[in-house]
Amino acid sequence: ALTDLDFKTAGNKTIFDTVGANTLTIGGSSTTSSFPGAASIVGGFHVGHASGYGGDGASFDD
Repeated sequence: ALTDLDFKTAGNKTIFDTVGANTLTIGGSSTTSSFPGAASIVGGFHVGHASGYGGDGASFDD
């Protein structure tokens, strides 16, 4: 399991670029995920129920 990403050099980094059209899940149903600093999402995204696009969430498309 991946537990830590620690970059020793400054500069832009790309991770998980081979995920493609698959789903990248960060965290779990009882996990709090934190992103300190600024976050940018290019494309659509969904915030909501852990089982998918439940009625309690919101979808945002580009």
